[in-house]
Amino acid sequence: MPTIRVAGIKIVKKMKTEKKMSRPKSREKRKKAFMQEAEKLFDEMDNWYDKNPDASFEDIENRARIERREMMGKSLGVLINGRDVGKTLEAPDCDECEKAMTFKDYREKMIYGIEGDTVLERAYYVCDNCEKQTLFPPR
Repeated sequence: MPTIRVAGIKIVKKMKTEKKMSRPKSREKRKKAFMQEAEKLFDEMDNWYDKNPDASFEDIENRARIERREMMGKSLGVLINGRDVGKTLEAPDCDECEKAMTFKDYREKMIYGIEGDTVLERAYYVCDNCEKQTLFPPR
């Protein structure tokens, strides 16, 4: 479990497993998913404040910082993964043999960002002709 220190207080945060997003999603669906994450942040903070009515402004701010970071990570995932994730109609050519590569699957990469941690999904290609030549389109 991730551990965060805020103002000298050790806080352990459970990471929730999210179901994979279908690709691609319309702007309307991405926006709805993004707004759902913002609503979850409000509910988390409101419920926490109900349980901690004597919390100082600093206590509330520290709690919000933790919850906001988690929300931002999820929201960035919605924003990015709901769009093009590197799969093309025509497979890219291998840099070694210049033959078309084969789409194998979508792969995930954990990104630890300043605003939040998120899992990015990308198309993964393999060259059937060359040994171990792969392509994981960067973003």
